[in-house]
Amino acid sequence: MLPVLDPLTAAHNEYEVLKKRNQRVRSAIDLRCLQQANIIVITITGLATNLELLRRVNGKVLVCEKAGEVLEAHLLTALLPTIEHAILIGDHLQLRPQIQD
Repeated sequence: MLPVLDPLTAAHNEYEVLKKRNQRVRSAIDLRCLQQANIIVITITGLATNLELLRRVNGKVLVCEKAGEVLEAHLLTALLPTIEHAILIGDHLQLRPQIQD
């Protein structure tokens, strides 16, 4: 390996380690905040992107906005195991679910 690449490789590796550590800390902070909340309202996109975090919250009620844009079957598979009630908000006549081949 070229001598110039050694410091760059080391810096990149250190960056990756620090990035993962930062993500763990942010996730822990987010989890702590969500566990203290009485109500969590989320869009369907937020639910999809934060599913692992939301599974650790153990909420009982889910309020999901823009639910009209998603097929019910897809939404049901995303529901968390601890959810007892789901409140789905969305205009089914405004934006229909997008189905891609």
